[in-house]
Amino acid sequence: MAWETMKTCAEKRLKSKYTPLAEYRLISVLALFCSLATFVLLLLVALSLPIIKPVYLVKVTSSYTNSSSEAATELRFGVWGVCGYSIYDEPSLYSDEGGDCYGPKLGYSVPSYISEDIGIDDDITKYVLDGLFIVLVLHPVAAGLAFISLLASLFLASHAVAIVALLLTTISALLTTLVMATDIAIVLLVRKGIAAELTSFSLSVSFGNAVWMVVVSAVIKWIAVVLFSARSCYCCGVQR
Repeated sequence: MAWETMKTCAEKRLKSKYTPLAEYRLISVLALFCSLATFVLLLLVALSLPIIKPVYLVKVTSSYTNSSSEAATELRFGVWGVCGYSIYDEPSLYSDEGGDCYGPKLGYSVPSYISEDIGIDDDITKYVLDGLFIVLVLHPVAAGLAFISLLASLFLASHAVAIVALLLTTISALLTTLVMATDIAIVLLVRKGIAAELTSFSLSVSFGNAVWMVVVSAVIKWIAVVLFSARSCYCCGVQR
C-alpha cells in the first residue's frame, strides 16, 4: 500500500511538471507574455514588405518630380523585397494594395523600372541591398528562437526545462540584439553613404517601423531572460 501511494504521488508530481502553467504561474505568465510579444513582433518583421507591406526596414524618399502624378516618390525595403510608392498609394495598416513591388525573393535586387520612377540610380539601391542581404536570414532565425522559448515558458514547473528555456532565451536575446544593432547600422550607413557620395540627389533616408519593432523585441527579450533566470536560479523571490 505504501509503495503504491509513493508511486502514485511520484506519477502525479512528474505529470504536473509537464502540465502547462502547473507551477510558478505568475513568473510563467509573465515569461509567456514576453515571449509571445517578442515572437509576434519578430515574425512581423521576418514577413515584412512585400509580404506584409506596412512593415519595412528602410525608406528612401526622393523629391524628384516626374511628369506622371502616379510615379514613385519613395522606395521601401523589406526583408524579402522592395516597393515603390507614390504619394497616392501609400499603404496603411488596413490597406496595402498600392505600390509597385518586387519580391518576395531571397537576395533580391531592385528592378530599374522602379528606381527610375523615383529618379535614382543603382548606386543608391546598392547601399541598401548590400546591408540587407547580411541580415536577411537573421530575422527569421530570431523569430524561430523566440517561438521555441515561448513553448518552453509553458513548462517552468520542470527545473530542467526552465534551464533549457533560459539558455534558449539568452541566445534569442543576443541574436535579437545583434539584429537590432545591424538594422540600425544599415540605415545609418545608407544615410551616410548617400550624403557623402550622392549629393546631387534630393534624397532622405529614414528608419522603417520594423527597426523599432526589433528594438522593442530586444528590450522585452532581455526582460524574459531575467524572468527565466529567476526561475532557474531560485532568485528574486522565487522559491523552490
